[in-house]
Amino acid sequence: MRKEIDDEPPIYPERTVRLVDGGVHDNQGVASLLEQGCSIFLVSDASGQMASQNEPSSGILGSPLRAFSIFQARVREAQFQELDARRRASLLRGFRLQQRTGPAVGPLSPSANAVPSGTQT
Repeated sequence: MRKEIDDEPPIYPERTVRLVDGGVHDNQGVASLLEQGCSIFLVSDASGQMASQNEPSSGILGSPLRAFSIFQARVREAQFQELDARRRASLLRGFRLQQRTGPAVGPLSPSANAVPSGTQT
């Protein structure tokens, strides 16, 4: 299969294509499930809370990477709030969110407090 792909002429020969993890577009995969009409969501978010940095990176990419992490955390939070709002408006039949508690290191720690109020199980 790989050889067949390599033998195909490029679609856009004047462009260089670089692939990234799909999480850049839709970290939890929620958007594509909504597009497919799914009405029950069981979401497991193992990203955890962002850890504080006692000695932030002083490199040229330190601040932009940290800002991107903060942005991604905000997008993830907004996605969960949207799902909960859809559930409260009876647009979803069910929504359950399990989040890692604490910084994004170590084992997953389930917590009843990690589930937004009003979510169904």
